[in-house]
Amino acid sequence: MDKNELERRLEAAEKQNIGLLDEIKNLKEKLAEMQDEPEIPDFPEFARNETYWYADADLNGVDSGCSLGTIYDDYNVFHAKEMAQEFANKCKLIAMMLHCKWYIDRDYRQDWRDPLERKWQLYYDHDENKMVVGAYSHSDFGVVFSTVEKAQKCADWLNKHWRDCDD
Repeated sequence: MDKNELERRLEAAEKQNIGLLDEIKNLKEKLAEMQDEPEIPDFPEFARNETYWYADADLNGVDSGCSLGTIYDDYNVFHAKEMAQEFANKCKLIAMMLHCKWYIDRDYRQDWRDPLERKWQLYYDHDENKMVVGAYSHSDFGVVFSTVEKAQKCADWLNKHWRDCDD
């Protein structure tokens, strides 16, 4: 092998190395980005004897327990008392909305294919600290009413009976 051949091989090896270094740099950046995103387990994971929190059956408060490990099939269990309380409050609100809907607008079945059909939904207005009525806003969640009057009746009932609106 002569000097020119050695120089060509060295140059090729350096180019190949630069490509590998770029690839390594890109892979490290992607890995760093992925490490910033927490992995979400299918079900809550707890260390043995770790305290967990869950909503009471009546959704008025929370209780705690001591873990034996992963708790399967239960999204009512949280690492923090505050999260369990928020869960209880929001579940109670949804249950109360559905209760109210059953009594004042039980037979209404919205036609999602009809864009001209008016639909009404309840929202929590943080500035006014109460439930208010608004036109349906293309959300797949929520309790929908056939008329603004029925929605307002439910909002009024919730504002009177639901004490934990400000969560």
